[in-house]
Amino acid sequence: MTCRNASNRTTANAFQRVAFGVLVAVGGSATLASCGPANTNTSWVSKSIRSPEGLPLKTLIPVGQSQAPRKIIGENDLVPVNGDGENIPRKYGAMLNAIGHMSMGCTATHLGNGFVLSAGHCFDAPAQKEEMVDCSSTKVTWGSRRGTKPHLVSRCRMILVQETSNDRDYALFVVDNAPAEKVALASGNARWGTPITMFGHPSGRPLEWSGECELLDPSYGGWSSQAFSHQCDTEPGNSGSAVVDSRTLEIVGIHDGGIAPYNYGTFISNTPIAQFRAYIDGRAEFALPDPSRVHVFQRHQLGHNSQDRVLVEIQGEEPSDRVAVDVSYDVEDGYDFVVIVDGSGVRSEPMTGKGRVAMSDMVAPVSILFNSDKSGNSNQVKVIEID
Repeated sequence: MTCRNASNRTTANAFQRVAFGVLVAVGGSATLASCGPANTNTSWVSKSIRSPEGLPLKTLIPVGQSQAPRKIIGENDLVPVNGDGENIPRKYGAMLNAIGHMSMGCTATHLGNGFVLSAGHCFDAPAQKEEMVDCSSTKVTWGSRRGTKPHLVSRCRMILVQETSNDRDYALFVVDNAPAEKVALASGNARWGTPITMFGHPSGRPLEWSGECELLDPSYGGWSSQAFSHQCDTEPGNSGSAVVDSRTLEIVGIHDGGIAPYNYGTFISNTPIAQFRAYIDGRAEFALPDPSRVHVFQRHQLGHNSQDRVLVEIQGEEPSDRVAVDVSYDVEDGYDFVVIVDGSGVRSEPMTGKGRVAMSDMVAPVSILFNSDKSGNSNQVKVIEID
């Protein structure tokens, strides 16, 4: 793993998540090599880590190369995948065209029927679960390998569910024009020590293979107890790569990031993605909400110093029709409020902070109101009209 002109400082915690840096354990403490101005001098630092018995650790971390930060564990084992895939184990060949490169730089994997998996931070997902988010500006290209141009381009239609928190980092979205190839989700939990592998687009390059490593307890790296650790090589751009059981060829997790000598990820079983399995497998038909019935108001649209401002009014087809809505909100706690009022004058309790409510059997028209002070610190209100 490399970092530009590393200047070191010591932290009391052995390992912490750091966006741009390299954490190297030295004795009982850890030294963070942070990124500064470019420096072409390269030095090597031994990993003096008290490794658990039997845990194979590579031996060196490069520090100070004039490159972007990387999550390479010791020697770089990333393998550029040939166009025909013949330079990697044959058992992985069928999944190669199911792995895509997203326009913002992350890696995505097709699960089937247009459902695609990646990491939540690729979409700047919030710390709370968020559903039904427009993503029409995102494209996914499929089939980019060494000597081979992409053979297919998909457009993201909607993010079904996403989250980026200390415990989870995932995104499930739907695309049009999906590839025929797919990778199946595992049906149960994976055990520590499970052999795993992954493919991705490190630093935006054509598809590369990270080799094989093991699924490790998150205490190796100091990650959340809900996460897992691994030592497969990655770089920025591998975010969102499917973590695959190398024996069953099923997806057990999502690669999210890391600090040498440990990367981390999210278990599929620790996300709501399994709730969509029947749709992914084609056993049930999934209908996306009509975009015209999804109303999202961001911070700059919410404004400030308003009293009973109408964000949206939902009409029925006939007078006194019954209406149902799903409202999620992230507004300044105790200062800004969301209120729902139906056509009969029934008014909900004011809602503040973060939350979500689904209300049905309301008399049309239904109005979603916003009340705020002068600070303008609310983030988002989302209203979905439900059939």
